[in-house]
Amino acid sequence: MGRTNRPKALPRRGRLLDLLMMASIAPATHGSLFSPNPIPTPALDTAPLGRMGIVGDFAGLSLYEFEGQSEELPSTNGADTLLTSLPNGLFHSIASTDATVQAMCVFGSSVIIGGNFTSVNGTESPAVAALDLTTGSLSPLAGINGEVNSLLCDNDAGMVYAGGSFRAADSTNAITWVSSGNWASLPFAGFNGPVTSITKASNGHIVFGGKFSGLGNTSTTATPDSEAINLSTAVVQGFQSTTAAGFGNASNIICNTNGETGAGSSWLLLDNTPGAWRAEFGFGFVPTKLRLRNTRQPDHGTKTWRMTALPLNGIMNFTYVDPASGQNTSCTSECPLSNDPKIDFQDFFFVNPIRMNALRIDILEWYGKGAGLDGVQIFQDALIAHASTTSTHPLVLTQQLPPEPQQLVHGASLPLARAIPSTCLPTTTPLKVAIHPRWFSSHRLLNRDHTMWSSTLQDASLMARA
Repeated sequence: MGRTNRPKALPRRGRLLDLLMMASIAPATHGSLFSPNPIPTPALDTAPLGRMGIVGDFAGLSLYEFEGQSEELPSTNGADTLLTSLPNGLFHSIASTDATVQAMCVFGSSVIIGGNFTSVNGTESPAVAALDLTTGSLSPLAGINGEVNSLLCDNDAGMVYAGGSFRAADSTNAITWVSSGNWASLPFAGFNGPVTSITKASNGHIVFGGKFSGLGNTSTTATPDSEAINLSTAVVQGFQSTTAAGFGNASNIICNTNGETGAGSSWLLLDNTPGAWRAEFGFGFVPTKLRLRNTRQPDHGTKTWRMTALPLNGIMNFTYVDPASGQNTSCTSECPLSNDPKIDFQDFFFVNPIRMNALRIDILEWYGKGAGLDGVQIFQDALIAHASTTSTHPLVLTQQLPPEPQQLVHGASLPLARAIPSTCLPTTTPLKVAIHPRWFSSHRLLNRDHTMWSSTLQDASLMARA
């Protein structure tokens, strides 16, 4: 991951936060990194002068008691300064960076600082560095390409956890610095999105927070937006559908994933008439991608459309790649759909994750005589298996679960329904799915509708074989 653009200077509130953070480590610096040298009080006898007044461009007064004492305002050019407090409560500069410091913590006899800077005290130190509290020497912790947003110094374990938006070794966005003096990847290779906070729980577990949806290695879904939501059992309606035989059924397009067109595969609207396609589900979901196939029927095609999430009645925002220019762009109330016959389908990505259980696609404009579609698919990030016989995609259950809750012991077989391909699965080879949970204590199947296991399940890993 490349280095991000350097932001502008932090507002005053952010600077004050830096001061408070540095003040928390200040007691360790007195007599070591910085020993304040007091200024002798001048032996001035002002009594003969009587009462005096001081005039100037200032907002307050304080005695200059220590060398290096400063009351200058924080820098506003995007750089940061690390400060330590003097005995009189004022501050003294001990280090400066060429960009913002976003996190710091004390590790042994050093303070670790992280941010989006590239140098500290003029020494190249990309994103993270260690400042020795005893000698004042600076040690760049080279190896991170990006920026660090959060640090956790675990002195008991002898390591520093760094999180942010970066690449380091074979990890992304999270890694550890060990006391032996090198970066060590986490077992799961970090996260697939930026990390903004790290803390240690009372039970010793390390908790990461940020904008991510999975781990950095292959133990999570490798391709986002790849899990299809089952449309085959949704209640599908078409509004202003054509009366032409074989083209007026709105369900024609829910399982058409091979680009077929014609009667039974295409859905058309009445000529020169806007319309809508609606699907209602028996479960909630958070979609991340919408795939549309424009109809290839002569002199027909959808030109612009919009999607509304139900029951919220919110119009969805999308990003997509413009097939004409190849550039990323966005749309909301009028999204375009290409009629280029060389384009099999277009993918539109949801900007905001919104939970819904129904949706409506309003068709606003058309090519030629009227609008139509040859395919609709909806995808999500999560891989979800429902115990319901109508919700799981893309398999159809042909055998019901046992009518009574089952008592299970370690090593016992779980009686599951046999599965066969549905009409939405593009294969002619029969499939069977085996699920192997690891049970660490006995449990009961509580809800055979959508919840498969009780909430007291301590650890279960599922593996599907096709």
